[in-house]
Amino acid sequence: MFSCYRLVGKNCFLACEIHVVLDLRCRINTQREMESWTWQEYLVALLTLVLIAAVLLFKFRLEIKLRWKGVFAEGQIVNWMATQESGKRYFYPLISFTSANGREIKFRAEERCEMEPMYPVGTAVRIKYLKDQPDVRVVVYPR
Repeated sequence: MFSCYRLVGKNCFLACEIHVVLDLRCRINTQREMESWTWQEYLVALLTLVLIAAVLLFKFRLEIKLRWKGVFAEGQIVNWMATQESGKRYFYPLISFTSANGREIKFRAEERCEMEPMYPVGTAVRIKYLKDQPDVRVVVYPR
């Protein structure tokens, strides 16, 4: 093994070493062994990915179900509800629609606007909801 030193800063030295071929091959093989995973590490990584996927599916299960099994209904804005939070005035639309089984459903939408209502009372909207759970819904407003 041959070592050389050179001055890098005021008082710092950088050592560079030139190794024989066998020592270099030994280092390359050791590095390859460190880079390859064992089956236990692959199993831990796979189980972690499965756990993350399961948590995400559980968290967004209703949104996924709504996307694939949701049905549309025509509804309308029947009124606006005003609230005041932190000195600002917000308006929430009150929406009414008739579900597929003929039941009339009225609810306050989650979307809100500031200062004044965006749409007049009577504006037609579309509601995408789950037949078996009409409280799981998304309102589609006109443009």
